[in-house]
Amino acid sequence: MADPNNPFIDNPPIIRYNPPQNRFFGPSYNSLLGGAYADSTNFIQGITFDFDIGSPYAFRKQPDNVNYLYGNFFKLSIMRLPKLEYFVQKVSLPSFGADSNATQPTRFVDLVHPVTNASFDSLTVDFLLDEDMETYKELYDWMRSIYLIKDHKSYESDISKHFCSGTLTTLNHAQQKNVEIRFKNLLPISLSPIEFDSSITDMTPLISTVTFAFDIFEIVGRDCWFFPWLHLTSLYSTSVNERKGKKDYTMELTELRKMVEADAQIDDTELDTESLRLPNLHNKYLNLYHDAKLRYERAANEYNRLYKLKWEYYTGKIDEETLKQKGWEPFDHKILRNDISIYMNGDDDLCLRKEKMAYIQSIVNYLEEVVKEITFRHTKIKNAIEWRRFLSGG
Repeated sequence: MADPNNPFIDNPPIIRYNPPQNRFFGPSYNSLLGGAYADSTNFIQGITFDFDIGSPYAFRKQPDNVNYLYGNFFKLSIMRLPKLEYFVQKVSLPSFGADSNATQPTRFVDLVHPVTNASFDSLTVDFLLDEDMETYKELYDWMRSIYLIKDHKSYESDISKHFCSGTLTTLNHAQQKNVEIRFKNLLPISLSPIEFDSSITDMTPLISTVTFAFDIFEIVGRDCWFFPWLHLTSLYSTSVNERKGKKDYTMELTELRKMVEADAQIDDTELDTESLRLPNLHNKYLNLYHDAKLRYERAANEYNRLYKLKWEYYTGKIDEETLKQKGWEPFDHKILRNDISIYMNGDDDLCLRKEKMAYIQSIVNYLEEVVKEITFRHTKIKNAIEWRRFLSGG
């Protein structure tokens, strides 16, 4: 028997959908086609929308997660301020946008064009003061090293040490980290005053506010917890300080270890979820591992090419065009053939390349062990499940 409202469909099925908890679901198949079996209770205005009515099967397009984000579900971590995380009270995510748009006059209606000089406002953080003022002292010492310079000897020539990365992590309804907002090159610019008042009768903790400037922040979802300035492309990239022979890798390697430490945590209350996320976790670190291996090969090739040029340089066989291109001064000393290795081993550029190769090799070895651990993590989860089953009498 055909549907009286649509003669081209015989016996249209009634599609019922049992949604999971905290999930909304869309209209039924018949309600989309205007059939007699339309059920208005299956439609939630503003939640289910944008259906392909022209298709004989309408797909339900709805968010995978309709849980709300709450203002107290967060934590802030700044690598240079390890004690700040515990005392943070409030963080204001800065606004972002352009001051104005460019307008192009025409005979009819003026056309509006976007400008490319968009900017971020400052990041403000309110934190409680501990009685030893250790958190406040961390910030004060950091700012004093930047702004209170007594003489040229106390000036920090490595400008990169003035900055630090930070992460604002939102938590989901289960109090697990969900989304990371990553700030690049945080720079403290002001620290609010502290008011002591002997007339106060209530025991209210003191709160201070610090304001940071930064370059940019990026929002990274749970499936992409390896962020741009932590990705291996930046872990051993060439910087101004590296060209000066002053590359400090400690910060980047520490961040990588912190990421692994966070991923190494197993929630024993949701072992099924931990088991399901193993493939994505394995793929994440396997990609980083192969990326590191390829970059080691690239660094080794760069070292070999530079070694050849340095050999020509110390033996007097390098041409003037290459000297000018590299910015090297002519080497006018005559050295014995047996002494060339002494100069080569002590060359600043070659030592820097060796240091870079050793650093990348340590990353490769580290990630190799991480991949092995993740590969066999399922056995640990299985053992935990079996142990709980044994304790419950199963």
